[in-house]
Amino acid sequence: MDKSSYFNSRALFIGYGLSLLFKMSHHDILFSILLGFVLGLIFLFAFNNKKDYKLIKFVTTILLSVIVFISIINLTKTLYLENTPLVFIICFSLIVVYYISSIKNKAWNKLTSILYVISLVMFVIIFLGLSVHIRIDYLRPIKIIDFKDVIKSSLMFFIISVYPIIRLNEKDNKKELIIRYIVSSITIFLMAFIVLSVLGEKEALLYRYPEYIVLKRIKMLDFISNVDNILFFAIYLDLIVSLSSSIRNLDIKIPYLKVLVMFFIGAVVFVICNHSSLINIVLKLFAFVICSMFLLTIIAKIFLHKKT
Repeated sequence: MDKSSYFNSRALFIGYGLSLLFKMSHHDILFSILLGFVLGLIFLFAFNNKKDYKLIKFVTTILLSVIVFISIINLTKTLYLENTPLVFIICFSLIVVYYISSIKNKAWNKLTSILYVISLVMFVIIFLGLSVHIRIDYLRPIKIIDFKDVIKSSLMFFIISVYPIIRLNEKDNKKELIIRYIVSSITIFLMAFIVLSVLGEKEALLYRYPEYIVLKRIKMLDFISNVDNILFFAIYLDLIVSLSSSIRNLDIKIPYLKVLVMFFIGAVVFVICNHSSLINIVLKLFAFVICSMFLLTIIAKIFLHKKT
């Protein structure tokens, strides 16, 4: 069974969502996630996720692909391959995503099921490894400080976590979709809890990738070096699977057209990632773009459903 919705629901938090939620709600981030999760759960129960107009589906999926791919490339370039030419990173990533997205449905279901288990196991290791560094005083006071900020950030969490799965997982069984949404939301909540309780609010606000920074605190075995990079692979999986899922969602049957579309996505990402000013613009517009795509998709699905 296709378990990509788990990865899709988490993908936009890496490099975008988690740091944005910290900026919006600060110390109240855990309350925001809980409220946003409840909103998402209610929405998924109530909303009939039907297909919408092909043009809207194509455009929004391309935009989603660009956003996720920017995160992949910027993450790889910033944290791992700083001296590697950008074009090489993009080309290699596109080749990997092309082959993953081209596999048959049965193989795709099996792959996402295996990666789902790996991701959860590695997340448990991360949580246990960082539990010794938790400082309860970073969580105090345990109360809502600014209710308005909590409302705003909870709506943001709701959209960021729900939008990719209503866009990319239209064919999924509702019950299975909701179960994986619950699991993904729990992992995001626990990650925010770890970041807040290990780094503290002030330090967490300094980073674009607080989920990576916090992994550097893990010390497991003396003979294992760079354990943070090994464990961050679990988070990196979200991006790779989500981008592959986006490409599959385009449902392009002709290989050369698929290559052409992926080349276009790669070219856009190359231009953006080659200029820090453009990356800053993407970060500033992220919330607006995702909210606009969410509203456009919902309106299109409702309108088309009524029409049919």
